[in-house]
Amino acid sequence: MVRLKYGSTNTFLVRGAQGNLLVDTGYAGTLRSFYKALKCKGIRVKDIAYVLATHYHPDHKMRR
Repeated sequence: MVRLKYGSTNTFLVRGAQGNLLVDTGYAGTLRSFYKALKCKGIRVKDIAYVLATHYHPDHKMRR
């Protein structure tokens, strides 16, 4: 398991034989930081096969 820490977000990548699972995705507006965290760990976006969102925050709105 790989912990991706960026801002106040904790996201985890669980490596598996059937593909890698990203647990939680962070907040709206953190995509650039997410990509940077992946790069620091040597992970490519295409290495992620599955995404699991463990909970929903209705107060987290997408920034435009």
